[in-house]
Amino acid sequence: MIKRTMTGIVITLVVYFVIAFSHIPQVTLAATAALSAAAVLELFHATGKCRNKGLKYGCAIAAIILTFLPFPKYELLLCILFPLSAALFVWMMVRQQHCTYDKVWKTVMTALAVVLLFQAIPQLRQVENGLYYLLMAVTLCFVTDVAAYLIGSRFGRHKLIPKVSPNKTWEGSAAGIAASVLTMLLFGWWWKANGMGSCAWLILYAVTASVVSQFGDLAMSAVKRIGGVKDFGSFLPGHGGILDRFDSHLFCIAYTLLFCIFTGGYLV
Repeated sequence: MIKRTMTGIVITLVVYFVIAFSHIPQVTLAATAALSAAAVLELFHATGKCRNKGLKYGCAIAAIILTFLPFPKYELLLCILFPLSAALFVWMMVRQQHCTYDKVWKTVMTALAVVLLFQAIPQLRQVENGLYYLLMAVTLCFVTDVAAYLIGSRFGRHKLIPKVSPNKTWEGSAAGIAASVLTMLLFGWWWKANGMGSCAWLILYAVTASVVSQFGDLAMSAVKRIGGVKDFGSFLPGHGGILDRFDSHLFCIAYTLLFCIFTGGYLV
């Protein structure tokens, strides 16, 4: 627990450091590139395709290059990518006992979906009030994870989806949503004092984004189950790999960008 806590503190400091300097595009792009490349390497490990080193490292390098390429129509791409990726991972959760990563193209396609979803990070930062949106999304993921873990491990009795993630419970999930709503209301209170924001939109965002955040966690758990591994890696002591820590951010930040697009930015 001490190791997990200390690692969590370091991760939090690094993440908020990046957000603090995210007005410098290169900082956000570099962080996204690092996340994307690490995700690719961990996916090749989790799906048992590490032997194909040329393809593995080639895909990781491609993920870095992709991050620094311009995405003029990324919002349109995300409108298609998000529901398709969500449907793919739902199918994997339902059919995990019959799914395999026997073909390398399956790993490549999963990695491509993950990398493209992570590109929402710099895209979200570039929109009007992007700093606030990015801060909200990252904080919501953190609060959801912590509340779900603490309450679920202490009071959880009813399993959420035991075949995908046996330790997650309905009680923990509800706690994550409740904590997210309270946190977003605090954001709303601060913004109201500065003449910004709408509490109604914040509550709607908090509930839906917390659910999406937990979905991202479950989606990556399904990948691990199919691949037959406990963690994506060991880079983060007590947490596992990069994807073990940032799985909830995968869909949540992309969802936040879509939420801003379709609601006209009423959160701030």
